[in-house]
Formats: sequence, structure tokens, C-alpha cells
Amino acid sequence: MTLTKTTILNTIFLLTITTLAGGCTKKEPVAASFGSVYATTTNDSVARLPITIGPKVLPAMIEASIREPSFRVYFAFDKSHLDTVARATLDDSVKWLVSNPSLNITIEGNCDERGTHEYNLALGQRRSDSVRTYLVSSGIDVRRIDTISFGEERPVCGERDKKCWAENRRADIVTSKHKK
Repeated sequence: MTLTKTTILNTIFLLTITTLAGGCTKKEPVAASFGSVYATTTNDSVARLPITIGPKVLPAMIEASIREPSFRVYFAFDKSHLDTVARATLDDSVKWLVSNPSLNITIEGNCDERGTHEYNLALGQRRSDSVRTYLVSSGIDVRRIDTISFGEERPVCGERDKKCWAENRRADIVTSKHKK
């Protein structure tokens, strides 16, 4: 999915508004630098809220969102090997990492809720190790890569069905600045 600057701006505004709207009771319009923005508060009333994002902060937030994509690969049930789709996704991440040598990554291994806590932690680690091995074999310096397993502790889908379990069997690649 490709994000446009408008989509990113709308998302940032919505998140800001949602955070600020919780206790707001003001109903009159307030001028905002980027136009009027509406948000639904917890009591279902509509309020206009000011957005006070400085001219240097917003472009930096947009640039960070565009510059640091999120890479995610999925796994079959009880497996840690990479299929063709996962390798293609990782090939894209290799290209991005080569063009951004000042960034490190953490590979976060995840599982669905089935299995014991200990088993899922081990499986999540095997998944993150599998991704690390692929990236290193593709030329990424191993010193730029950390791995961690969250087991079943960080689901992206909370339903108890095959579709959600498939979404939760994944490895997320998260970027960070270079270590000293």
C-alpha cells in the first residue's frame, strides 16, 4: 500500500484530534493552520480543535513516515521458513536498507495464540532468526540487526479464527538509528 502525503496528513490530524478531543467541550470554530478539522469526542459531540504543529515538525513527521516503511512477512502455521512472498518482501527491505545505511533494524517475531507461551516465544525467535539469516545472506551487515520474539503477546488481530491467526504469524522489521 502506497501512502500519499494527504493520507499521512489526514492520519496525523486524526490521531492528534482523537488524543486532544477526550475532554474538550468547546463548540465554536477555531482556525487551524491547515484548515478546519472536526473530531468526535467521547460523548459523540463534534468539536473543532486547534492543531498546533509547527512548520518544521509536520514536514519532519511526514518525511519520517515516508522514509521508514514497515516491512512485515508472514509464516505458515507452526513454521519459520520463508516462502516466496516473504522473500520478495525481504528483497524490497534489502534494497531499502542498502539505500539507508545509517539505520539499524529490529526483527520482531510473532505467533498466533495457539501453543504454549514458551513454545510461541521459541517459534517467534526462530521466525526472527530466519529473517535475519536471509537479510545477512543478502548483504546486510549482521551488526545492524537485532532480533526479539514477542510470541503471542502482540497480535494485530484479536479474533479467534484462521484469518486472524494468519495475520498474527509474522515478523515485523522495525527501523532505528545506528548504534554508537
